[in-house]
Amino acid sequence: MMKKGCLIIFFLLLTFIPALVFAGWQDPIHSGDFVTTWQTNTVWATEPTKVILRFLKPATDTYYVSWDCDGNYEKFFTSLATHDYGTAGVHDVCIQSTGSLRFYAPDLADDEKAKLLEIKQWGNIKWYSFMSAFKGIV
Repeated sequence: MMKKGCLIIFFLLLTFIPALVFAGWQDPIHSGDFVTTWQTNTVWATEPTKVILRFLKPATDTYYVSWDCDGNYEKFFTSLATHDYGTAGVHDVCIQSTGSLRFYAPDLADDEKAKLLEIKQWGNIKWYSFMSAFKGIV
């Protein structure tokens, strides 16, 4: 009887502990976000700890940036968003918008353009246009 009770307890622990451990874990990247990866310390970077985003947008529209895709969003009303991480490295940046946006890299300095490594996810932002959006980005 003792052996059977121990087996039942062991089985329950194996079944429910992983469920309890992973129940609180969630991927902070929301499926509707525009997700990009940036390397701040590229070879020619004049500001090796910063990321600068540039959007063309209607004046009344806002967008939100989570600088580490951790679920903490900063609200922006202006076309330019800048963040200083304090240390150089690779960072995922998540963006949400209440209206239409146009990602616009031609206005960025060449060293800033070189920092964009990847677009991981397009999200569900109402993109206004991609005309010249990635001009000069290699």
